[in-house]
Amino acid sequence: MPYGNQSSPPRLEGANSTAPISYRAWFQCINPQCAATYPLNSVIYQCARCQSLLEVQHDIQALAQRDSMGWKKLFEDRYKKMIEGRRLYKTGADGERQYLTSEEIDSERLNAKREVDATCSSST
Repeated sequence: MPYGNQSSPPRLEGANSTAPISYRAWFQCINPQCAATYPLNSVIYQCARCQSLLEVQHDIQALAQRDSMGWKKLFEDRYKKMIEGRRLYKTGADGERQYLTSEEIDSERLNAKREVDATCSSST
C-alpha cells in the first residue's frame, strides 16, 4: 500500500503552496504478477522474489497536489539556498584564488537567477 496505513495522501492547503508534501517513492518489480515493493534506500537491483528488474514508482497523487507554479517556486527557493555562500572566489591569472567583491557575488547570483528563469520559461 503506497500510503502506509492511509488510503490516500493528506491534502495541502492550496495547490500553489510550497509546504512539505507527504510524498513517497519506492522500488517496484516490473513483473505485474509479482509487483513486490522495496524501499528506495535498499541496495537492490532485481526483485528478490522473481529476479525481475525494479523500477521507481512515485506517489503521483501526492505530486499532483502542488500545481506547476508551486513546483517552480519550490525549486527556485531550493536553488537560491543552494547558491547562498557559493562561488565566493575566482581563480586569478596566476592560478591563485581571489575573493569576489560583493558586486561580483551579486552579479553571479543575478546570472544564476536569469538561467533559472530562462529554464522555467522554456519548459512552459
